[in-house]
Amino acid sequence: MKKYNYDLGIIGGMGPEATAEIFHRIIAKTKAGKDQEHMRICILNKTRIPDRTKYILENEENPLSELNLAIKQLLRLKTKSFIIACNTAHYFASELRYNSRKIAFYSIVTETSQYIKKNFSDYNVCVLATKGTVKAKIYSRELDELGINQVFLNEAEQEKIMDVIKMTKAGLSKQESLNVLQAVIEKVVKEKNKCLFVLACTELSLYKAELSHQYNIIDAMDILIERVIIANGYELK
Repeated sequence: MKKYNYDLGIIGGMGPEATAEIFHRIIAKTKAGKDQEHMRICILNKTRIPDRTKYILENEENPLSELNLAIKQLLRLKTKSFIIACNTAHYFASELRYNSRKIAFYSIVTETSQYIKKNFSDYNVCVLATKGTVKAKIYSRELDELGINQVFLNEAEQEKIMDVIKMTKAGLSKQESLNVLQAVIEKVVKEKNKCLFVLACTELSLYKAELSHQYNIIDAMDILIERVIIANGYELK
């Protein structure tokens, strides 16, 4: 049996606060009575990975080589599985270089799409994400294949979501960002019945607590976290 130093590797830094949030939530959701019962986690805070949305929309520097370098580093560290702490980075999922027999990859897009199919198949689903995620159909392609009805924001609304993401990365007022998010969601709710909103950007995940009190919200980050906890042999709290 192969000996691993870490159960899970997190390729993060996209952005750092969202990466810290993923780590915090894994700890919070794992049933453990002492340090030694928690998951062994290695975090790569790869802040130099080029902007994913700028590559997709503007053909700027390609992040793929940095993502694959991170996987190599995790393999050298003898890590059993890995996740990528950025929804938009899953645009490159099919080009990631790894052997699934050596290291397992859990996709936030696939796990979330399957969760929606199982639990919310009769809802209108609105994915809140970066412009890159939306334009590249990172979620909508999988949701289409599963027969899920989707609601899409108009260009002005999508720009507001991007503003929130940028403000969050910059550490600006979260209350102002929350107000913008609520305004966008309210408009969709008035136009569509039985709508489910998916927080599909790790920056947007930071607003889950406030938004879930008012709207039908699921957080892709939480769905992925629960999957990797169970997959690595730990219990959910």
